[in-house]
Amino acid sequence: MRQLPFTPQVQLTSAPLLNTAAAGPPKQIKRFTEVSNPIRKIGFYASLGFMFFRFSEAHQLLNMVLGINTFPLYIFGIPAIIGLILSGGVRRAFSMKCGWYWLGYLVWLVMCIPFSFWPGGSFGVVLSYVRTQWLTFFLIAGLVMTWRECWILINMLAVAGVVAVGTGKFFVTTSANSRIELTAGTYANANDYAALLILMVPFLALVMFTPRRNVLWRAGALFTLLYGGYLILATGSRGGLVGVIAAGLFVLVKLSMRARIMALAGFTVGGLFLVSVTSDTIVTRLTTVFSNADGGASESAQIRSQLFRFAVMDTITHPVFGVGPGQFGDFTGSQTRHTEGGNPGLWFQTHNTYLQVSAECGLPAFFFFAAALLSTLRLLSRIYAGTKRRVGESEELKKLNLSALCMLASFIGFGSAVFFLSFAYHFHLPAMTGIAMVMAQVAEHEFGIPVLRAGRVPAARPR
Repeated sequence: MRQLPFTPQVQLTSAPLLNTAAAGPPKQIKRFTEVSNPIRKIGFYASLGFMFFRFSEAHQLLNMVLGINTFPLYIFGIPAIIGLILSGGVRRAFSMKCGWYWLGYLVWLVMCIPFSFWPGGSFGVVLSYVRTQWLTFFLIAGLVMTWRECWILINMLAVAGVVAVGTGKFFVTTSANSRIELTAGTYANANDYAALLILMVPFLALVMFTPRRNVLWRAGALFTLLYGGYLILATGSRGGLVGVIAAGLFVLVKLSMRARIMALAGFTVGGLFLVSVTSDTIVTRLTTVFSNADGGASESAQIRSQLFRFAVMDTITHPVFGVGPGQFGDFTGSQTRHTEGGNPGLWFQTHNTYLQVSAECGLPAFFFFAAALLSTLRLLSRIYAGTKRRVGESEELKKLNLSALCMLASFIGFGSAVFFLSFAYHFHLPAMTGIAMVMAQVAEHEFGIPVLRAGRVPAARPR
């Protein structure tokens, strides 16, 4: 019988399961069959290409450089979807509660369309979300099955992080208030670009601390990480600064005392260096997180405060279906224009992802959204805690432990940054859930760490 492509310790923990005499095929044999499925493997490698372009937005860079659309998302996405469907990946994507929460969120978005302020606009928003954003959750949770594949995916995200940072070097412009912005693309807005960097930079830190990495790889990762930190500050995004602080504090809490002291020293030195090379205008703007010294930033904060109040009122007055997916700006703009003496009105998005969900899609959607995030956070925390106790057993466990910490930092930082952005229909959070699900599965199946008890949906008995 061909050996499972797992580490030696995993084979030892899995062997008793293969010798069980329960009725029907044991779950471990079924898992082995799915892992070995060549259609799933083809879909997995196709999904890697899809995820690289999805996270790095490199296809938009190619479009700018070549002047033509090379359609990489379709080139990799179509075979990935075929592999997902034919290998049973749809079922695997719903093996845990957090997958069902994301499905519930999607279903509720569809239900909101007929009750929308502009049904046609909401239909377009939801269709785009399903076709280009929510799909990433499916491809990760349904096609990635082994620790080796998960590790490849995580390293690919580090490469995508390098591309994301490089974009800020070669495709950037400076606005009138000294903030850097991308010249084009999904993340052309400075705040959006800062959030993307906060999501990706922790994977560069993972490259630095992974055991047995080449010193040149570590040095390159350190340089790219520092430059990414500089770009986050240079965007002048106060939400980005909050995300960095939240991620940093979370990491400090999770580390041991010795590692905490070293990390604190590194954060302090790195922070002082980055502030010293950032323009005074940007530093002044960033300090308005704690004060209102800068006039332009203060005006922006006042607008956000108004939008916050309107979003809360829309949630209260439209608690079930909201004002419609993607329709907060149109609804609020039309209301403020008519009620405030014919002025132009506030035709803005919520600038708060969580209020965007509740105001545009109602409280049921917010419940599914929040439940998915909390369930993901719990999975990652259990993986980190479970591996931390056994981190000295093998190099692979050390990698899994570091990966869990990296994911937690990325998840916390990004989740804090989007408190100031409108990312309710983006792929990032569902994709992070998919990665957390895969890590939880391999932690249990390959390393014998029981992290799924609180998050798994009971499997149906085989007939």
